[in-house]
Formats: sequence, structure tokens, C-alpha cells
Amino acid sequence: MRVSLAVLAVVGCVASANAQDSTRTDTTRIGSVVSIGNTAGVNGLRLNFRDSRLYRVNGVNLTVWLPDGAGRGTINGLAIGLPATGARTINGLGIAVGGFAVSRDVNGLLVAGLASGIGGSATGIAVGGLGVAAREGLAGLNVAGLVVASGGRLDGIAAAGLAAVAVGDVKGLLVGGLAAGTSGTIHGVAIAGGAAGAPLVRGLLVAGLAAGGQDVNGVMIAPLYTRIVGGQLTGGSIGAVNDVRGELHGVSIGIFNYARSLHGVQLGLLNLAGNNHGLARLLPLLNLHL
Repeated sequence: MRVSLAVLAVVGCVASANAQDSTRTDTTRIGSVVSIGNTAGVNGLRLNFRDSRLYRVNGVNLTVWLPDGAGRGTINGLAIGLPATGARTINGLGIAVGGFAVSRDVNGLLVAGLASGIGGSATGIAVGGLGVAAREGLAGLNVAGLVVASGGRLDGIAAAGLAAVAVGDVKGLLVGGLAAGTSGTIHGVAIAGGAAGAPLVRGLLVAGLAAGGQDVNGVMIAPLYTRIVGGQLTGGSIGAVNDVRGELHGVSIGIFNYARSLHGVQLGLLNLAGNNHGLARLLPLLNLHL
């Protein structure tokens, strides 16, 4: 966090405010300790209804509403929204009763009563009552009541009451009340009350209903159904039905186990190995191909 304790102490002692002309075009000037209005830059405390020409605040920026158009300027310190605020970049701590609209990046801690929308990436901790979403990537700890979504990579921990999802690769832990997954690769653990999966998995999938992927190197656990589509499972799967429509290199445990090409062991009520022949193709209790 870049908020200086000395600056905050000065802010608390200042009794006057310096309001500047909102039509001023010198956006590089950083002026008064306390400012009220749409000033460009402040070292200290800045109060405004809605930002439209923010350049930089080193200290505290408090607004009532989201920025006009694309968020501009950089806040180094504390951004407060009563109920909402935003900027181009926030470095430090952000607190909003409603939410944030950040057009680029966040580095630090972001806490929103409703949701945070980030046009770039977020590094640190982001908490949203409903959602946290970043277009380019999330890193660190991200927690939301409904959805955590990354349009790029996700490194760290993401937990959401409904879904934790990413477009790019995930390194770390995904936890979703209903769904957890990515269209890239999971390096780590994905846990979901409903379904968990990714095309490529290097780690562990745990789901309340179903789990799956295309190429999984690790373990899949789901009470109802696990599935591999056109690739291979290297490791193991546990579920009522384990459906490996590719190669299984390891162990599957369930009521019904299927592997198009088995290179390991199946344990279940019925076990079907597509590359076995004759009576060994479908066996009760145990099937293997070593």
C-alpha cells in the first residue's frame, strides 16, 4: 500500500478545502492537500461526485458515483466509493459500498459491496458481494458472493458462491458453489458443488455432480460422473460412472467404468475395456490391461 501515514495525518489536521476550476486543462498539476470538486491531481484528500478528468491522487479519493466514461487517472492510496468509484489504475486500498469500475489495473486490496469490474488485471486481494471480474487476469485472492471471472490468467485463489471461471490458464485453487473451471489449463485444484473441469488439467478436480476434461494428469472425483473426451487420463477417477473416451493410464473406481483404451485397472460393478478382447472386454468387479 502506498498511502503514507504522514499524509493521512496532515489530511486530518487540515480544516480548509481548495476547490479548483473543473475546466482546467493542466492535468499534470498535483496541488492542494484537500480538494473538493473535479480537480486533476491532489496530494492528500480529494472529494468529488463523479470523476471525469482525474490525473492522480496520492492519498484518498472519495466519490459518489462511477467515472464518466472510461475511468481515468491513478489513485495511489485509498479509493472510496459511496456508493461507487473508479479510476484507470488503483494502487493500494479500494472500498466501495456498491462497486468499482477500473479501466486498467488494480494492485492491492479491493472490497466492494456489490461488484468490481476491471478492464486490465488485478493483483492482490479482491472481494465482491456479488462479483469480481477482470478482462486480462487475476492474481492473488479473489472472493465473491456469486461470480469470480477472469478473461485471462488466474493465479492464486478464486472462490465464489456460484462460479469461479477463467478463460486463460489457472494456477492455484478454484472454488465455485455451482461451477469451477477454465477454457485453458488448470495447474492445481478446482472444487465445485456442481461441475468442475477444463480441457487440460494438471492436478485435482472435485465436484458434487460431474468432473471432466480432455487431457487430465491427476485425479477426478465426482459422485455421479467423470469424463474424458478424446484425450487421456493419467492418474485416477472416482465416480458412479467413469467415462474415459480415450486412454486411461491408472485406476478408475465406480459402479460402471469405461475406457476406450485401458492401461491400468478398473474397479466396479461393471468394467468395460475397449482394448481387451473376448470375455475380458466386459468384466464384473475387476478389469485390467497392463
